[in-house]
Amino acid sequence: MTDGELIEALQAIFADDGPADGIDRSDGYGELYRIETVRLVPSDDGFDDLEVTVRFLRGPVWRRRRVVARLLFDRAWREASDLLDPASCTAYVLARWRCSQVRPESLRARRRRRSAEAVVPEAGVCWQQLLVGLRRPGVEVTEDDGLIRLTGAGDDTVQVHVTPQQWRAHLVDAPDALSQLHEQIGSRWDDEHHLVFFRGRFHQSIRAELPPVRSLLLREPELPDGFVGYP
Repeated sequence: MTDGELIEALQAIFADDGPADGIDRSDGYGELYRIETVRLVPSDDGFDDLEVTVRFLRGPVWRRRRVVARLLFDRAWREASDLLDPASCTAYVLARWRCSQVRPESLRARRRRRSAEAVVPEAGVCWQQLLVGLRRPGVEVTEDDGLIRLTGAGDDTVQVHVTPQQWRAHLVDAPDALSQLHEQIGSRWDDEHHLVFFRGRFHQSIRAELPPVRSLLLREPELPDGFVGYP
């Protein structure tokens, strides 16, 4: 199935209005909101996105607004993530559009970033603080040109892929970035040996290459629908 054929199939599914479309309506789809359009668009980092337009159906007319979301939809990444057919892609879109909405940056956010830029140290200092902050009893920390290896008991190695410049920029946006990184390291699935920095944040991944691909274990049939290899 070509990209164009897949987009047409998704559009047909979302244009349908009945249980035969296979859409999970437990979150209010069809009653509270509908997906109106989907289209493939290029992103600045070279990976294609799916632009999703969602219309809310309830409330006063002035509140029945439309929102736009952009989800990673690059073909090679979809194949690696086992998003190969319209049904799995539909589940992916429904699971991710809320946290992928395109929102203009607020004045408050711009002011907070300017304040953070003034107090966050230069990249080299932030990098050394990261290396120190990742050390734990029984864990060996080594680094080489944007790659940090954390080797623990049983030779279980986690590779953190981030440059000093990316880490400093991340600290500006997320002052608690180190604690978030520790949480992601500790919550990985067994085959997720990589933490990769992609589109402004870290993702657990089974590979070093971008975009990140989540654990193959998330695709087991006993897990809930929508748990597929997406970031």
